[in-house]
Amino acid sequence: MANENNAAPAVERRDAPPLTQRGAFVPSTFDEKTGTVEVTWTTGARGLRSPWYDDNYWEELEVSEKAVNLSRLNNGAPCLADHNGYTIRGVIGVVERAWIVDGEGRAVVRFSDRADVKPIREDVRNGILQHLSVGYSVQEWKQLPAGTDGIPIKRAVRWTPAEISLVPMGFDDDAKVRSAERGPAPQNRTRNMDPENDPKNPTEQNQQTPEEIRAVERERAETITRLCQRNNMPDLGLELIRKGIPLDRARTIILEKLAERSETDGISPWPSGAPERGYDVPGQRGGHDDFRAAAVDALVIRAGIKLDKPHPAAADLRHMPSVELARTALSRAGKRVGNLSPSETIKRAMTISDFPLILTGAIGASVRTGYEQEPASHRIWVGTDTVPDFREQMRPILGSAPDLEQIAELGEYKYGSLSEDAASFRVLKYGKALALSWELLVSDRLNAFIRVQPALGQAARRKEADLVYSLFKENSGNGPTMQDGVTLWHADHGNTVTGTLNAAGLGLARTALRRQTAIGGGFLALAPRFIICCPEDETTLDALLASTTRTKTSDTEADRPDWIGKLIPVIEPRLSVGAFFIAADSSQIDTITLALLEENASGPVIEEESEFNRDAHRMKVRHVAGAKALDWRGVVRVKAP
Repeated sequence: MANENNAAPAVERRDAPPLTQRGAFVPSTFDEKTGTVEVTWTTGARGLRSPWYDDNYWEELEVSEKAVNLSRLNNGAPCLADHNGYTIRGVIGVVERAWIVDGEGRAVVRFSDRADVKPIREDVRNGILQHLSVGYSVQEWKQLPAGTDGIPIKRAVRWTPAEISLVPMGFDDDAKVRSAERGPAPQNRTRNMDPENDPKNPTEQNQQTPEEIRAVERERAETITRLCQRNNMPDLGLELIRKGIPLDRARTIILEKLAERSETDGISPWPSGAPERGYDVPGQRGGHDDFRAAAVDALVIRAGIKLDKPHPAAADLRHMPSVELARTALSRAGKRVGNLSPSETIKRAMTISDFPLILTGAIGASVRTGYEQEPASHRIWVGTDTVPDFREQMRPILGSAPDLEQIAELGEYKYGSLSEDAASFRVLKYGKALALSWELLVSDRLNAFIRVQPALGQAARRKEADLVYSLFKENSGNGPTMQDGVTLWHADHGNTVTGTLNAAGLGLARTALRRQTAIGGGFLALAPRFIICCPEDETTLDALLASTTRTKTSDTEADRPDWIGKLIPVIEPRLSVGAFFIAADSSQIDTITLALLEENASGPVIEEESEFNRDAHRMKVRHVAGAKALDWRGVVRVKAP
């Protein structure tokens, strides 16, 4: 039946939190020999969702081959105990095969032979464990018109199941272990999704049918179970369900228990669909550090910044407004939130909770993302080092060992000395201050603020490149003055030749590099590894490198220098036209080094403090770096005639 306004349903595309729970278990067709059982893991039943980060909505699953992506289930997805995907012990079996038929999702599950799983297998075979739940993520929702109760209806039209779990109580009571005697087909499936004709629409009829009464009871039990699992109170959930406590009253009781525990323990539970597994134990989900890590990644993802390995719980938090994140941080700190206004919540969270650390962490993560992704030609060929402080650093440049001398029979070995030179340098501090306003947090524009922070990381990487390539411009392009009193590129150093960007010019540079001798005497035998040039020479270089690697077309064609094709090109816009450079690998010899303060080894550092007078949270980005030409022997300049 069409809706009153004849409006087409809207399509909403966004990621949903992974491992949303749905399902149930019944009498089995258990194969004792193989340890397998056939299950129905979903029939697409409608249920009321009450996410802690959003408004309530009715959820439906479209169960069809087009809508359901079975790739993960059919690739050895786990069968878990109560959605415990955090430890290996939580895996009790494997999904061998999954398929869609008659509007149902079915699968064959094989249980493990482990000793701790055998009692579970027995309870399934005997019909004691009857319920299952499927964990899934939603890639596309379709928004349907709300019913007369005013609650939105969302249908998952593209979704991916990831695991099947044995649970104490499921969501979809028609999702069961398959048995020989199966009752009539369930009537409420996603192939009939007209909200006005749906038999489980609780507002369609004033008089509830027995099926509708059972559906309401399932909803009550599922919601109470989920709320108590989130807050690590499973026994309370079983008690509320057994006593038939109405849902509204059950919510009040749960909140009262949370308040009591908050006052006693000073810690609020981890807001997630999974049971809490500890507070401050390293590596366990639920501790302060773990919550901060998840919240930091959630804010970064919400700002549209891609993370390679986000925290598993980040999806639970990514749609949470800033004010709700502040409330959660306060609650976890053991502080009562009550009916605080959004503005007061933000102010209090900034002083007595983890909220400031979460903000700083998110900005720091976004800055480091920009730092890591910014193109940096200098990092390809320049050596790097870390220093402990701002004092002048002395870097020894070791020469070659003395020649070995012949020793006569019973002759005495003579002592030789290692000659060495040294270069000094120091690092300098660079940075920028930021102010995160109270108004920005209250109006929930934090994601826009975080979105622009990668630019600061990019600026830090560019500052490194500026420091390195500024050395090339000193003394009219001859480089900095070295410890022997002459410039980096000088005739006395034998590292500058005249030529053009062709095989002949490269040959001259290679010869000059090969001729370099150690401080203590003897040839260094340096091998050319990098060719460094400006963008104006890039096309010529590409053609030159390509010509040295193509196959000869005839026996009479001249041999081409294969070594040129093995050079690694470094294209740098900071270099001037009229010269290019050949450099040895930094593992062979110290040439130019980029020094970073130890705290900046992984990128810029973020520090923060609250500013009382201006309702602001101040932050500063600090990057300490320096560049120094240590030795002239590892780089040759080819200057145009």
